[in-house]
Amino acid sequence: MATSGSIDSGGYQGRVLRFTWNTQSINSANNTRTIAYSITAVGGSSSYYYHHNETVEINGTRVYTGSDSHQVNTNAVLASGTMTIDQNNTQTLTVKMHGGIYSRTDNINKEQSWSLDTIPRYAKITSHSISSSGLNDIKVNWGADSTCDAVQYSLNGGSWVGTSGSPYTISGLSPNTSYSIKTRVRRKDSQLWTESAAINGTTKDIGKISSVNNFNHGDSTVVNITNPSGSTLSLAMKIGNTQIQSKSVSTGNNTISFNDTELDNIYKLYGSGNTLTATFILTTAGNYTNSKTCTVTLKGNQKTTYVGSNGRKRAKIYVGVNGTVKRAVVWIGNNGRKRCI
Repeated sequence: MATSGSIDSGGYQGRVLRFTWNTQSINSANNTRTIAYSITAVGGSSSYYYHHNETVEINGTRVYTGSDSHQVNTNAVLASGTMTIDQNNTQTLTVKMHGGIYSRTDNINKEQSWSLDTIPRYAKITSHSISSSGLNDIKVNWGADSTCDAVQYSLNGGSWVGTSGSPYTISGLSPNTSYSIKTRVRRKDSQLWTESAAINGTTKDIGKISSVNNFNHGDSTVVNITNPSGSTLSLAMKIGNTQIQSKSVSTGNNTISFNDTELDNIYKLYGSGNTLTATFILTTAGNYTNSKTCTVTLKGNQKTTYVGSNGRKRAKIYVGVNGTVKRAVVWIGNNGRKRCI
């Protein structure tokens, strides 16, 4: 295998044509090689001598023709230039020299072939972009100008990880995190790898409570939620260590209402006060939590007594104050009194 070469023709008394060539450039995408060549008259004891109708061909293309009986100076460059060889069609460079030196019978005929080095063939990555992202994954699109039989990715300059497809998916990532991603592909016919430049991708954020309204005991409240990833959400309400309720929620405003049992559980936590701090805890995809607090205020809106003898029902208490009806709750005990249901 060769990337350059030289050959002398036949001649007379050491007077010959010398053909030299070397690789000037290669185009791995097109599988072509550009060579630079020169044809020089060398040898002999005199400063000049005569050539007769000599020719030089490279791979069948004539690159030099001399006239009949023309004077040639020693060391003169008779021809030079470049030629591009398509190695899809041939892996060989062949030079043929014909004609005569000094007399028409002094034959310079000579032929020489060189096997050309195989050109490293690399796939060209023609596209590389983020397709989409989720809570824990990023999808990457890529394209290449030739058939590839393997693809790998690297995160933040780390080791290469095998994957497949376009887009391919990178899983197991952290939410709301930016990653630098490189892709490399292996060209099928040459088994050579091509590496892309880095692109940046960011995973989606977890669901979050953007706001929750303070509310009076017995009323509903509104919890506003964002959820960029579209993952499943569940919302729990706790007061201290006591969980009051848990439910599935969605993006936007969620109205939170309470049944009698839940209100009873809240009511029992007031002690001698009239306010409580409620914590709403949002869980995304069963793994990630975000919370916000609000204040619950008791203003008597609570069923604290029973009416009826058979099939008793819960009832609220009202009192008259200066001619105005107001809600009330029942207390029991004197010292160490407590609210009663």
